[in-house]
Amino acid sequence: MLGRLSTMVLSGVLIAQLLGSQSLAADKAKPLANRAPVEAAKDEAAAEKEWNKWLETFENTTREIYNERANIIKALQLKPGMSVGDIGSGTGFYTFMIAKEVAPSGQVYAVDINKAFLKHIDEKAKAQGMKQMRTVLCTKKSVNLPANSIDLAFVCDTYHYLEYPSHTLISINKALRKDGKLVVIDLDRRPDKSSDWVMKNVRTGKKEFIAEIEAAGFRKVKEEDFLKENFMATFVKDPTKKKK
Repeated sequence: MLGRLSTMVLSGVLIAQLLGSQSLAADKAKPLANRAPVEAAKDEAAAEKEWNKWLETFENTTREIYNERANIIKALQLKPGMSVGDIGSGTGFYTFMIAKEVAPSGQVYAVDINKAFLKHIDEKAKAQGMKQMRTVLCTKKSVNLPANSIDLAFVCDTYHYLEYPSHTLISINKALRKDGKLVVIDLDRRPDKSSDWVMKNVRTGKKEFIAEIEAAGFRKVKEEDFLKENFMATFVKDPTKKKK
């Protein structure tokens, strides 16, 4: 019985590693995301129109991650003085909540590929006198943060947008300090419970996402259970895995 159990466990580990390896290999060949990132419009008028549209979309009570924002912030265990990267900051509603938790000596980087989003976050931060906030324009392959610059990377409802997840994850790994953590919240794609929209727009499920993340140099240490439509997992850097 023990031999059979050991074989089953080993098989599960190998399958997870295989899933991660296959995803990373595909990552190098072509973009993986079902949907392209929310990039900025070409002119200012269109950008402003899109900003209002995304504001209504992101900060909406129909979204679990918006309704559960207080519990999510609590689960992050933020402390004054921490340096945090909000990867895929969007309209910045989490960025500002995080900034208040790490104040007055902490630092928050709002990282996004959309220049219009960052412009609005920057303007709001300046208006509120929040000097601990910085905006960073990322690329499809890098978060563009300095090495060893953050204690926590927060990736909320962004992972399934990533077109080159292994590249982005490696850049996050480099940006994290030795004991830094990566927290990923994303839609838990399940045929038995997910909406048609999720099934069509999110490329894979939680197990595959976690396998990809671990294959890119991380180890899962915790998973929260209070979310129903999403999963929330915490990872640390795994020094046993090589990063290219």
